[in-house]
Amino acid sequence: MRPIVLELCEVTKRFGPLTAVEGASLTVAKGSIVALLGPSGCGKTTLLRMIAGFERPDEGEIILEGRNVAGKRPYERNVGLLFQDYALFPHMTVANNVAYGLHQRGVEASQVKRRTDEMLALVGMRDFAQRYPQNLSGGQQQRVALGRALANSPPLVLLDEPLSALDPKLRLELRAELRRILKLSEATAVVVTHDQQEAMTLGERVIVMEGGRIRQDGLPVDLYDRPQTRFIAEFIGRSNWFNGTLGPSSGDFRELFYGDAKPLMIRDPGTAKGTSYDVCIRPEHIRLQDRLAATPETEMGYRNRLDGVVKDVVYLGSNIETLVTIESGKDVCVVEQNSRQPSRTIGQNVTLLFSPEDLIVIERRANP
Repeated sequence: MRPIVLELCEVTKRFGPLTAVEGASLTVAKGSIVALLGPSGCGKTTLLRMIAGFERPDEGEIILEGRNVAGKRPYERNVGLLFQDYALFPHMTVANNVAYGLHQRGVEASQVKRRTDEMLALVGMRDFAQRYPQNLSGGQQQRVALGRALANSPPLVLLDEPLSALDPKLRLELRAELRRILKLSEATAVVVTHDQQEAMTLGERVIVMEGGRIRQDGLPVDLYDRPQTRFIAEFIGRSNWFNGTLGPSSGDFRELFYGDAKPLMIRDPGTAKGTSYDVCIRPEHIRLQDRLAATPETEMGYRNRLDGVVKDVVYLGSNIETLVTIESGKDVCVVEQNSRQPSRTIGQNVTLLFSPEDLIVIERRANP
């Protein structure tokens, strides 16, 4: 079991009448990458600033390598920081930017040069050592800032929206590269982001925040396939929702009644008849067929069949999105991988097939 580098214990931060973070507790093990994910205003950046030392918590403890640093200033914590705007010194070369923290800590000159060369090689910027930040692209600046954050071998690296300043194509290319660099350097990192794909690409664990609270902490696959609240299911990925009440049982399954439509079959959640549920199906988990092609044989194992009419088709290259209006009047989105199949046409009669196992079932209750 890896040792714990960072532990937060019931951390709370208020700004006047506003509670920005409430009762946040988490641990980060050595060598792991944890992503803090949530919408704007959820408290994730405030939490990161408290870990860094730019904000002081009103309650709780921030334990870094076994000592409570809640009252310590940023320079007393030896935490690496990668800011959203990179904050490179414009009057310094790439090499001097990377070496800055080492000089500030009084590292011997020969060691500074060796470590700077190591970092420039790690982030792929050795050939740009004598350039200035204004002569670099956004992606290159991000690499320099990362090299500077890692140069002191800090016990913890904090990254605040590290890819948000880049254009979408470059952001996609650098996600895997950023993770590779962090793993090669054996860094322990906390990454703040509002981008779901970024969080699930970078984070070995993803912590979702809403309204100043941690709502779920788990592996990316757990948050996507087994979200604990409707908010998490909607925030991570796309969903088609059915709101209804629990009906009679049928073996391992139960009927869910929504409006006047044919009930859905869901896995038995073990609660009383009449309990209200929010149920969703991910668009990629629906099988779409021409209605004439749907037979009892093709439907085996699915249990749920919804007939509808194609309302819209969007071609996205690798995927095709089809919007279907089902008999209840509800629109359902279906995402299919593009395998050069014949295109659906607007007005076409189709059948949607999906199994109870692919439904996410969440009992309807107020958030705490």
